[in-house]
Amino acid sequence: MDILVAEDSQSTCLMYKTTLEARCHNVVITTNGIDCVNTYMDKLRKAGPNNNPFDAVVLDYDLPRMTGIDVAKQILQLRPNQRIIFATAFGNDVLHKLGDLHRDKKFELLEKPFSPQIIIHQVEGGSNLRKKKLAGFVAWDGHTGFSDVI
Repeated sequence: MDILVAEDSQSTCLMYKTTLEARCHNVVITTNGIDCVNTYMDKLRKAGPNNNPFDAVVLDYDLPRMTGIDVAKQILQLRPNQRIIFATAFGNDVLHKLGDLHRDKKFELLEKPFSPQIIIHQVEGGSNLRKKKLAGFVAWDGHTGFSDVI
């Protein structure tokens, strides 16, 4: 899978990159919201008119230069069906701030902190190819573990 990550914590970026690349995924790391949107748009130009440039976009909520919510809004204007996973310590706040956008789109949430196994299950579990293989993929309780699409 091709995965775009927007995360300002160096240690969290390293965890995402090493964990997901060990599973043979291609991971692109950005450390602020503007770089994330620019990276998305650059790859979108190469992806063609009907393809999402990434299989998943993992966003921290509290990013420098542009919040994860604003990044998600810009990405969804370009590709309304882009899969977005919020990985944040502010899970319930993110849902509240999504407002009207949340009613029309589906997002996934991961509550920080979480183990490397959780990001693997979330990224791979949401894939149409892998979702059937995961048993026990449950609705997120807002506090622990990983989520189903909300």
